[in-house]
Amino acid sequence: MSVLESFKQLKAEGTKIVVVTSHEYWSAKILNDTDINGILIGDDLNMVVHGHEDTLSCDVETIAMHTRAVKKGAKDKFLIAGMPFMANRKGLKDSLDNVEILIKAGANALKIEGVDGNEELYAHLSQSGIPTIGHIGLTPSHHNAIGGFKAPSDSFVGRPAATTFVSSESFFQSCS
Repeated sequence: MSVLESFKQLKAEGTKIVVVTSHEYWSAKILNDTDINGILIGDDLNMVVHGHEDTLSCDVETIAMHTRAVKKGAKDKFLIAGMPFMANRKGLKDSLDNVEILIKAGANALKIEGVDGNEELYAHLSQSGIPTIGHIGLTPSHHNAIGGFKAPSDSFVGRPAATTFVSSESFFQSCS
């Protein structure tokens, strides 16, 4: 059974899917011998590993480098690479070039922050057979717009936060 089939089965059974973060070979090697379902290589590595104040200066090449390292240590795990700030906001072609870099680095799926403005990209990735995980709630690359590292308030994007979350969740469920 493929990892995606396994995820669908776990979801159907109501079983939690466990995904943890790793940014480097040594922790990925340890995680490879556990029962976790997947590993996220996210742009938080910009803060955690590289000591920056936020995630904004993280780029696709940095995520790709860390994805390659995690892949070496966790050969048996489903790897999810996070699209860093602006990597999916410069048009479909540039977004797809960035997707290609991360998939070739060893990612099995991508995590993209938010729905608004990404619908065409999500549809194209789905049609291309590239698993994509939507990220709603606390979106660190939006910290300047929402006043810090917190889940959006009711004033974010001019809609109540609950409405934003429900419509985002509905969008993602319609893609699966």
